[in-house]
Amino acid sequence: MHRRPVVAVAALTSLVLAACGSSAQPAPSPPVIDSSASGDVASAARTGFVGWDDVRLETVEEGSIVSNGDEPFVAVLKIRSTTGVKDSTRWAWVTDTPEWIKDSAKANQARSIPDGSGDAWFTGDLAVRPLEETQLIGTDTNLNADIMVTVAFVLEKDNGDTAADVRVLKSLTDPVVRQVATIVEGAKIPLSVKTIADQKPTIDALLALLATAEKIQAPTITVDILIQLLQRFATALGDANDVIGVATSAFIPTSGQLIGLLERVGIKPQALGLFGEGEGDGNQAWTNYKTWRKPIEIPYTGNIRTGFIAGEVWYGFLTDRWVDDWMYVESEFPWQTRVKYWLKVTASMRA
Repeated sequence: MHRRPVVAVAALTSLVLAACGSSAQPAPSPPVIDSSASGDVASAARTGFVGWDDVRLETVEEGSIVSNGDEPFVAVLKIRSTTGVKDSTRWAWVTDTPEWIKDSAKANQARSIPDGSGDAWFTGDLAVRPLEETQLIGTDTNLNADIMVTVAFVLEKDNGDTAADVRVLKSLTDPVVRQVATIVEGAKIPLSVKTIADQKPTIDALLALLATAEKIQAPTITVDILIQLLQRFATALGDANDVIGVATSAFIPTSGQLIGLLERVGIKPQALGLFGEGEGDGNQAWTNYKTWRKPIEIPYTGNIRTGFIAGEVWYGFLTDRWVDDWMYVESEFPWQTRVKYWLKVTASMRA
């Protein structure tokens, strides 16, 4: 399956600079270990959204005893962190009890992921501030920009306990969050006296910001967790739930005014290695993908079991225009068979 082009599917109300607040830094967050509050899905103060909406089963292995890949579910972790700002990282799980697709899906069939399991709203303590043009003008300082991250762990239910799987994931949350915090909080993106029309230093700062977001991918932040999960499921008795893979998104919330200004001074998404999704009205998102494939070896009944997990990270500048596309996860581990899913993801940012 080839990815279809990302398209804007709807336009939201334009961002107003006054609604974005001042350029002052957000209040310091508590240490990462203490920022585990969740349950803000219904909040009215929504400032960012990444929805894991649908799953399309490209490869499902059917057998006389087991059927791998036909009952997928996702557990989504959302993280907000600010470049160069210590202790700015906060996180929450979308839900402790993700729903699985109870009617067995067939190959080449798309099924909806329940909103309560897949919709990540960045609200409350996780609220994000859109990047503005005034933040790109500084005097010997660093660019402090929010990055909104989602990590979607994709599993398939066989005879295992999904709640137990999520408990395992939650017990391993801190290492994931700390690695994201290390990447984002440790990013030093220097600024100097300049104007937005001074293309090279502006492009350099934006490239450094994108490089930070691009690093937030599964092999970087979750490989140890994947190995622990695979070891647990490989040694479980019976037909345990399968680990299919993990996909990530890392978006920099951005005001439409900034994107429009960059275009007016001649900075196009292609200059940053990105694709522009939209209609050229300043509100389009600029995004791209990075794919990865990770060989993994795990002990299994005295032997070494080899295979791979593959997937993607979707990253870039997000505005208040809705964009959507398909990302994939693939695994060779469920009973040494191959399972591949395509996940439809929708994203937007609004004040």
